[in-house]
Amino acid sequence: MTTELAALKALRFDHVVTEDDVWNNDLSCHVDGLHPGVETAVQENLDALRADGHHSSTGIVVEGELGVGKTQTLKWTQIQTQRRGGYFFLLYAIERGVPFHTQLLRSLRLDLEETRSGQRAQASRFVDDLAKRLEVAPLTDVGNGSRSLPRVAVEAIVSALPEHDTRLGSEYQDTLRALILLASPAPNDRKVGSVYLQGGEINESARRRWGFQIPVKSPSVLISEITRLLALSGPVVVAVDQIDALVKTMSSSPQAANVREQVIDLGHGLMDLHSRSRRTLIIVSCLPDSWEALVGTMVNSFADRFWRTQQLRNIPDPEIAERLVARRFAIDYRRVGFRPDYGTWPVHPSAFRTSTDYTARRLIDRIRHHVKGCLNAGIPSELFDFAEERRSGQSPSALQTEFEKLAAAADVETILGTRSEDRVMPLLLGAALDAWIREHPTRADRFVRLEVKPERPAAVHALLTSKSNTSAWHFRVVTSVSPQPTTVRIKAAMDGFAGSADSRLYLIKAKPWPTGSPVGSARRALRDAGGIEVDLDDADVRTFEALRQLMNRRPDGLEEWLRSHQPAGKTKLLRQILTDV
Repeated sequence: MTTELAALKALRFDHVVTEDDVWNNDLSCHVDGLHPGVETAVQENLDALRADGHHSSTGIVVEGELGVGKTQTLKWTQIQTQRRGGYFFLLYAIERGVPFHTQLLRSLRLDLEETRSGQRAQASRFVDDLAKRLEVAPLTDVGNGSRSLPRVAVEAIVSALPEHDTRLGSEYQDTLRALILLASPAPNDRKVGSVYLQGGEINESARRRWGFQIPVKSPSVLISEITRLLALSGPVVVAVDQIDALVKTMSSSPQAANVREQVIDLGHGLMDLHSRSRRTLIIVSCLPDSWEALVGTMVNSFADRFWRTQQLRNIPDPEIAERLVARRFAIDYRRVGFRPDYGTWPVHPSAFRTSTDYTARRLIDRIRHHVKGCLNAGIPSELFDFAEERRSGQSPSALQTEFEKLAAAADVETILGTRSEDRVMPLLLGAALDAWIREHPTRADRFVRLEVKPERPAAVHALLTSKSNTSAWHFRVVTSVSPQPTTVRIKAAMDGFAGSADSRLYLIKAKPWPTGSPVGSARRALRDAGGIEVDLDDADVRTFEALRQLMNRRPDGLEEWLRSHQPAGKTKLLRQILTDV
């Protein structure tokens, strides 16, 4: 018989929905009514597209702060789309420096080809459904194991399309051929289809064998043709998620001008998709500020193409919160054969009266905090009020002792080594800024630390931005004591700094800089550009290294210790820079 402690240990709290999770068709944890406005909008649009094969494309925006369930909503949308015989595609996280059409085309091709959740690949389902509509033999009737498709089987579908749709049948023949080959059981056939559908040029032999007339097409043309061909069979959904990191860095990145160009490319790509597709629902999932910033870069007609659904917010009522927790717990309890007195144990039903103050993610985090406290104490206890704080794990005094030991053991000389500067400093400053944000209860709502791409020489080692305006703080450490490397680092920071009037660039001197003409000229240029020189002393380095180790390990009680001791905020460097923000 499973004990209560063993049952608590079986509970899983890995609740963040990832790209792979979107394709998992398990809705056992889903609770209808969590976001009714968005659910209604998606269902109504899908039903309209399903009913009318010539319906124009439409766009909606799924907005909400972190943790409200935007990506979970896309998972639910994927399932609703498949149930209606449609086709779902996900562009998850915009990659810096890659054109939007190139990224979207790659997602379309992969999502057509992949077999997920035990279902047939979308390309295979489309080709067989189209063959049925055209009254020709589907590939399942003509395929022979892993052998190549007969050319006649491909041409039967291609030649029958003009009678069904004259324009698509005459202009989109090559793209249709590639889709048919992508659905083939033969790897060599699929390779030809895949190369063509990613905008690559197939060789002369393959062109002759399969009858391709145009050797290569641009990504934007292929996207339009693929979505219009799919629309012959059912509704199409294209979801774009995780655009926030790109949009946020538009005003604060060292390469702000280039980022802005890519954000504009994203907007133009979405407009192009809207105007050149058919029977397609385009969903953009993002933070409210990200959408406002994207709209601000585009012409007025851009916003008109996308309807802003009701913004996702906190859990709407206690009953939904209780069902959400009960469903999650039921899976884990069933796995270990535990039967609780009530479905949400150890969270008492009365606790949910305050659940509407939480997003779904924060609610689960609060429960995880309580469960960890029970396990650490070795005594199960019920949670009667989400507002009550429970001390768990190491006490603040114990963590302070560990912190002091880690700081004393830090090897400052190695940390400040010139060769490891661009690898180590982003980790140290990142941990320091993350700790600084957590030291005050309101900072997480006001600030965000952005990840910095490793470069040599790095333009910036850490970047802190405001969530409410264009303020940004750029940090670049210089450990060199030689004139030429020091000058190169200063210039790299200046060249990459293109922030707004509210942005600041801090050049942090880990060691005294050399004197002389090259460095002196670079420092004067830095001051003229608004850059600020600050010193980094050994005590701060020790603090940052200790915080790095603690933040990586995240021991229980860390948040409480950070708020009570505020080690990052007490450092000389951050006091000098962030005291007044």
